[in-house]
Amino acid sequence: MSEQLTIREEKTEDHLVLVLNGRLDAYWSGILGEKMEECLHEGFYDLLLDTQGVSYMSSAGIRILIQYFRKLREIQGSLLVVRPSDQVRSVIEMAGMKMLLKT
Repeated sequence: MSEQLTIREEKTEDHLVLVLNGRLDAYWSGILGEKMEECLHEGFYDLLLDTQGVSYMSSAGIRILIQYFRKLREIQGSLLVVRPSDQVRSVIEMAGMKMLLKT
């Protein structure tokens, strides 16, 4: 198993912020997906992912972001990446998914 990904919740009036630290690879993207699904079941449909502490993101990481971006959009929710690390910004831009980035 690779370096751990930690996920910390910060609730605001309008959003739930998930603060991520570590690697977002094939193993940990599944854990992030489970966490986002849990958030949906709790009634949070507008999620912000703070990825400033993410040191690595694989194609599995971008895949889970796209999956939940689409899922939340279908129910009039949203998923945005805030404070992306250079690595995360690079992967998102290469994947052509700049709409995930909060500008």
